[in-house]
Amino acid sequence: MIYSTVNHSQLISNVDRLVRDVLFGTINFQQVKSQLNEFYYSFMISLNPEDRYSKPLQAFIESTNIIIGNDYPYNVFWDDEKTVQFINLLSGYEKAIKKTTVRGVIKVIKTAKA
Repeated sequence: MIYSTVNHSQLISNVDRLVRDVLFGTINFQQVKSQLNEFYYSFMISLNPEDRYSKPLQAFIESTNIIIGNDYPYNVFWDDEKTVQFINLLSGYEKAIKKTTVRGVIKVIKTAKA
């Protein structure tokens, strides 16, 4: 498998956007599968157990660990079946992520007014 090299901040941003697009956006199934294959390995090997991650990133980690397991992210191919499982598992995080998104928007608006 060929994995793209991106900086850590961009990778985190890409995974966060993928989760939000699956839950709230207009991303299609093939794009989800493609992005899982592009980002999964690099993201999982870059995890630091001492870091705290946002709700979307936690949802990604937990959902993919349920499907793949958390020991061997190598040579994982996101086929249709795994991608459907990922999308279905993510739906369980929608309310928690929506809640944190709304709080973030309110905080930004309050900050902008100050």
